[in-house]
Amino acid sequence: MGRSSGRYKIITPGHGVYPDSLIMYAILRGALEADVLEQVIGFGGSYTIVIQDLMELAREISNVTVSYHDYIMEAVGPFIQVAERKKIERALHELANRGACYSYLTSLLSPGHSVNEGRIGKRLPTAPLALLPHAGKYLTSDFSSVSRAYAVCEHCLAFLTLGFFAGSIRPISPPDFLSIVITFEGLVSEERARMLVGQLEEFRKKALQGRMPSIPLRVAVWHLVNLFMRDTIRAMSGAEASWQAIGFRFQKPRGVLQIRGTIGLHLDPLLDCLSKLPGDVYDRLQKLAGKLLDHESLSALEYLYTFLNSRNLDELSKATREIYTVDRGLLTFVEKTVATLVRSE
Repeated sequence: MGRSSGRYKIITPGHGVYPDSLIMYAILRGALEADVLEQVIGFGGSYTIVIQDLMELAREISNVTVSYHDYIMEAVGPFIQVAERKKIERALHELANRGACYSYLTSLLSPGHSVNEGRIGKRLPTAPLALLPHAGKYLTSDFSSVSRAYAVCEHCLAFLTLGFFAGSIRPISPPDFLSIVITFEGLVSEERARMLVGQLEEFRKKALQGRMPSIPLRVAVWHLVNLFMRDTIRAMSGAEASWQAIGFRFQKPRGVLQIRGTIGLHLDPLLDCLSKLPGDVYDRLQKLAGKLLDHESLSALEYLYTFLNSRNLDELSKATREIYTVDRGLLTFVEKTVATLVRSE
């Protein structure tokens, strides 16, 4: 198979914003490793990834799949049923074939890959709930519904799995299993995409298990974004894009994964606020939030993040009262942080 240098626009399949975001992150991981990424454009829940060399991208994605196979399965393991492991393994094995990966990427050079998948897809594998949580299991027709699973091709399943590993944030604090994905509309350059993917990789290495004790889902999203490195926050805030987060809370009653909550949040107000903080204040804010989480003062944490999003001083007053009841010593963090926030207005 010959080398395919040039300029290519890969369009995600069209399964919906959450799964397409996972597939986008899978492609980004390979494109950044291969150093062939130019930019990414998000529009209408889908993405266009502009690259320079399709064959090199396919080669690197296959290499990542092989090299990180055990880590990929470790990441997805808590979110799938035992019976689903075999089809995930089979899909990843297919993705490890460079020729097959190249053919799949070629199919994404035109929009509409998903047209023969979804509820009408036949003899195709179904994706685990955590990879396609929006899908449910019903198809409506003529004012009635029938139980029909959402099916995807084997390569979509493999890319969803790789993207779940590379692009989702997965704090686990039983009985809760969270999956949070950062999405965007607009243009993100190679440099900014590299910083975001690198940040997500750092989160993977740190393993956030045990750090989210029954925390409200929106507070979990805000807190995880607040843990981003300051340079990543500034890179996101400075991009020609609008940022969102999609979060799901899963639980496993009787060993069966079920959705227990979902949320979509606009991140621009928080990013704008955090990007304006000097480095020492940003560090203090992270320490304060961490101490509140350690004390399980979730209401104070929620008020604090609501203030950062809205700059509503009433929310700050509520946060301060809650913090006072937890640990008076934390108020020094609050005073110094708030003074800087007010000056940045």
